[in-house]
Amino acid sequence: MRANKSYLRAQTDWCNQDQDPKCQRCEKELETMLHIVKCPALERARTNINPKALDIAPESPLWKSNKNGMELMRRLSSYVMENRINYPTRMEVFPFTPYAGLAS
Repeated sequence: MRANKSYLRAQTDWCNQDQDPKCQRCEKELETMLHIVKCPALERARTNINPKALDIAPESPLWKSNKNGMELMRRLSSYVMENRINYPTRMEVFPFTPYAGLAS
């Protein structure tokens, strides 16, 4: 996350050069790390999360190597996993499956 590398749609790579970089959830903005913590389509999912866990700025307490930072990272990780962020929302777009036509 800190290096801004991911499977998000705006992260262009050899496997997604021809794919639309817009967020599949809201279809309004580029799907970046900053966007997924503010995406209007995920607003409901953020209702019970400490806002500090969604603050991904470089100076955020999220990145600190202390008890508070670890707890915030755990909460952000849960948000990412529960909402399948960094994973395609539709299986057929995942580049390493037979669904993408890459099977040998």
